[in-house]
Amino acid sequence: MVKPRVPMKYGTFGENETKNYDIFMRKLREKGWLTPQKYIDFGISSGIVLEIGHGPGYTGLEWLKHTRDTKLAALDVSSEMIEIAKKNVKEYPGLEKRVKYLNCRADKMEIEDNSIDGVFCNGEIHEWPDPVAVFNEINRVLKPGGKYYLSAHRRDTSGTTVFLQKILMRGLPKECWEEHDVIIDAAYTYDELEEILKKSNLKNWQLTQSKVGMKIIGQK
Repeated sequence: MVKPRVPMKYGTFGENETKNYDIFMRKLREKGWLTPQKYIDFGISSGIVLEIGHGPGYTGLEWLKHTRDTKLAALDVSSEMIEIAKKNVKEYPGLEKRVKYLNCRADKMEIEDNSIDGVFCNGEIHEWPDPVAVFNEINRVLKPGGKYYLSAHRRDTSGTTVFLQKILMRGLPKECWEEHDVIIDAAYTYDELEEILKKSNLKNWQLTQSKVGMKIIGQK
């Protein structure tokens, strides 16, 4: 039986939390696990693209590095994470002018209607206080024909899978794994996320799951 969901706070704040998240994401980048190819293969590879919950910024910067003549609107509710991302962009010479950081909530985006060519988000859905509102905002800001690719954790991930993940990522501060456990407790199941999507304005979405998570893909 799947345990009840335990909501968590929205955003990463404070010196320790932001530092540990930066360490975690940098480790993923070093292992080559932040490849943007899945977004590119799906067709999110041109124009102005929105990343929701950019954190330390590596995922979006890797996407920019692997695309041409693109621009990234990187949104995060945490001004502290934005400052870290602005420092990390210096590791990617030439990309500074192609990224704009937006400090606002995902359910109240400060972005014009029909102005974005694509949207991606990696493991952020469990934090949103009102996911239906965020999905509606994605639908609002996307241009007709714009695509979205949203990844999510699973609360019903098996204990064995979590254990194997920890082995693969050994060497991280214990605080990172304490946060990981909180994230899993706050994540949705397939059925829960499906019901949320049905209540939103997003159309033509596809929800699938793997052992470690879920993804939502679609086109406006």
